[in-house]
Amino acid sequence: MTKMRVHEYAKKVNKSSREVIDELDKMKVDVKNHMSVLDSDTTAKLDRKFGQGGSRPNNQGGNRQGGQGSSNRPAS
Repeated sequence: MTKMRVHEYAKKVNKSSREVIDELDKMKVDVKNHMSVLDSDTTAKLDRKFGQGGSRPNNQGGNRQGGQGSSNRPAS
């Protein structure tokens, strides 16, 4: 897993950066602000706390069909 900034992680789990930073403080992880970098061990701990469980986030774009897009135009 690559390193991730606090604000990126917060967006991934639909939390505010402040909520993530507060949780990191409880875990005794030293972060200065939303731009601090989280290592993979820390993100794994946060995943357990915020209920991610290592699963990928759901596709929030609806029921998209793969392939050519949703255009109703005939192919040229």
